[in-house]
Amino acid sequence: MHAHLTATAVNDQPVSRAEAETLFEINEAATERTDGGRFDDLLAKAVAHYAASASGLKVPPRSVALSADTEIESWAPSYASKVNSEMLEWIAGQMRGKRQNNRRLMAMVATFLGATALPLAGQLPNVFDIGM
Repeated sequence: MHAHLTATAVNDQPVSRAEAETLFEINEAATERTDGGRFDDLLAKAVAHYAASASGLKVPPRSVALSADTEIESWAPSYASKVNSEMLEWIAGQMRGKRQNNRRLMAMVATFLGATALPLAGQLPNVFDIGM
């Protein structure tokens, strides 16, 4: 999956909504993963890449943003205050009611939400397991 997402032909294009949705579907279906969190990391990075680009922000090339060697904290937080509320609502909708909790993704979303005016505060209990 990572090789497809970082292929030369798409390296300079932002992650698409369809790709992000496919990753959410894989995340939900592959509950017995034993990859040491690599897929969780890829999903969080891909969703951040999509959300930032769909908010009109310039994003790093996929080969950088999605690399296992690149920490999401090295690029995603700089976009946090600029991600639009529609993207945050889309992410919340993708996460709502899912069996598989992705801690990396939830941390990234919390960073995005913390940097905004918390427009989704009323929805958070439905997205996050507060007792984590």
